[in-house]
Amino acid sequence: NCPITNGTFIFEVMSAGPNGQLLQRLTVCDKTKPAVYERFYYTSAWGEWYGGWIYPTIGSDFVMYGTDENANKPRYRKDGRIVEIRGIVKPAVDLPKSGDGSTTSYTIFTLPNGYRPNSPIYIVCQGSGNCSWLLQVNSNGNVTFARYRNGDTSTTAAVGAWLPFQATFI
Repeated sequence: NCPITNGTFIFEVMSAGPNGQLLQRLTVCDKTKPAVYERFYYTSAWGEWYGGWIYPTIGSDFVMYGTDENANKPRYRKDGRIVEIRGIVKPAVDLPKSGDGSTTSYTIFTLPNGYRPNSPIYIVCQGSGNCSWLLQVNSNGNVTFARYRNGDTSTTAAVGAWLPFQATFI
């Protein structure tokens, strides 16, 4: 039960109270993606990890926008009950794909259990130029792109279009 799956880190366990409470702190040793995660042991159970960014696998229809991983790479984190997602992607193929309608959703990445909202969240995001798009965070964990528009007209998000997003929810 670790918040990261590979890499180098420092793992600390500290007393956090007189009744056997403990704090675990995991510090990632990576100058390009530093992160600190913590969790507490209290009343005979471990709490969830919170803190540092987690970098999900991006869906095949998208790639990270640009080369600045610190600013653009899609990520998520949780602090207590508050989840934050952010990143900038671009389509790897023209979206919607041929034959798909503008309302077709394409998965950017998927949040694991414990990071998902109870009901869908819809956020209108800025796209390239005058374009906008719909970011949807679904209760099944899928974070999706749909409804790319220029003004009030559906249009294609061409390969390389700028698709930034940021959302915070409980």
